[in-house]
Amino acid sequence: MSNLKTGLSTNKKISSKEVKLITEKSFFEKMKSETEKSVLATYKSFLIIINVTLIFALVLLADNLIIWIISWSFDGIVNQLIFAAMLLKGIKLLSALGTATAYGLRLIRDTKHNIKDAFHEENSQKEEQQI
Repeated sequence: MSNLKTGLSTNKKISSKEVKLITEKSFFEKMKSETEKSVLATYKSFLIIINVTLIFALVLLADNLIIWIISWSFDGIVNQLIFAAMLLKGIKLLSALGTATAYGLRLIRDTKHNIKDAFHEENSQKEEQQI
C-alpha cells in the first residue's frame, strides 16, 4: 500500500534511453562545474594582477612625488655640484628598481597564495566526495 501512496514502484526498470539521459545530465553538470572552477580561478588571477598593479601604481606616484620634492628643494645645489646630481640620479634609479622588485615579489606571493588556496579547495572537495 505504501508504494501506491507514494507512486513508487519497486519493480520499475529503467530503459536505456533514461540511462543515457541521466548519464548525459551528470556529464553536463560535471562539465559545468569544472568550467565554473576554471573561470573562477582565472578571475581570481586577474583580480590579483589588478590589485597589485593598482597598489604599486600608487606607490610609484608617491615615490615620484618624494623624488620631485627632493629635486625641487635642492635645485640650486644639484645644478652646481656634480656629486649632488649623480646622487639624485642614483636615488631615482634605486627607487625605480626597488619598486619594480617589490611589484614582482608581491605578484609572485599573491599568485602563490592563490594557487595554494585552489589546491586546498580541490583536496577538501575530493575528501568530501570520498566520505
